[in-house]
Amino acid sequence: MTNIFYRKKLLTERKSKNKYKCIGYARATSIDNESLNDQIQLLGNFGCNYIFSESIALDQDPKPQFEQAINNLSRGDKIVFTKLDRAFRSQYECISIINNLLNKGINFATVSGSINSNNNFDIYKFIFNILFELETLENDILLDKKKRLASNILIDRKNVGGRPKIGHLKEKLVIRLR
Repeated sequence: MTNIFYRKKLLTERKSKNKYKCIGYARATSIDNESLNDQIQLLGNFGCNYIFSESIALDQDPKPQFEQAINNLSRGDKIVFTKLDRAFRSQYECISIINNLLNKGINFATVSGSINSNNNFDIYKFIFNILFELETLENDILLDKKKRLASNILIDRKNVGGRPKIGHLKEKLVIRLR
């Protein structure tokens, strides 16, 4: 009987080693399908269990496969990118999404290995929290400046938009020349 119990214990240990998913994401423009195939092969060689891929432009806002990949992740899982520019269109978007993933306990990595949050999860989480706060601070400062400039323009009664006004003398000259 002890052999049966021991064997069941070994089987459950093997299953628990693979309980976390490694999800890969690949994106290419609709013109560059060869690049997409290369990315999929790199992600497969990296060890991704699931690979989500799509051929769309980066500036296209809803990326259904990317959203599906993010929604399939749970605590302890890892998402892998060939390069960060394959998934994100701006620094702010990259920092905010990765910060959200780290706060949920999800690891991330790039195929090159230069970024891998498995090694020092707490340090990566801390760094991305700081980067996110700095990016948010910068966006808030820019919005504040825009509001201040808009209010100054309205106070000075300058033209906020549209065709600029012409003076009374120029108006008379245009009418006379017609």
